[in-house]
Amino acid sequence: MPVKATRIGSGEALSRFSEAAEAVTLNADEEISREAKESAAVLFDYVRDLLDLGGATSFAEKLSYSDDLEKLLREIEGLGTAVYSAFRSVKITNDSWKDKTPIPLQVGYLVVVPASKVLEEMFVPRRFRLGF
Repeated sequence: MPVKATRIGSGEALSRFSEAAEAVTLNADEEISREAKESAAVLFDYVRDLLDLGGATSFAEKLSYSDDLEKLLREIEGLGTAVYSAFRSVKITNDSWKDKTPIPLQVGYLVVVPASKVLEEMFVPRRFRLGF
């Protein structure tokens, strides 16, 4: 199913992405260089670490994280790539749960593509599965 994609233009935008997403799917396009994939991997690890912190960070720390993300973003862009994000709200449940009430979850999608590729939307699976 299609979801609206937005190009990430700053470290602050990446920081907001990390705050808004409760689960993420991270992807580096196969067409980007090996060096760009390595930089994307560092960015993805950083974003995952921020998700693990949740809301347990001070405003001063958030500014520092935004600065770090800005540097990573500029490095990736310097390698001929662009970073896009998208969000989708889903509801999850599990057959083994006693209470079958679905739990809402905001899924964030982050992708690194060649700079020549302009994304207006991303196609994501209709069914969402947690990775654990």
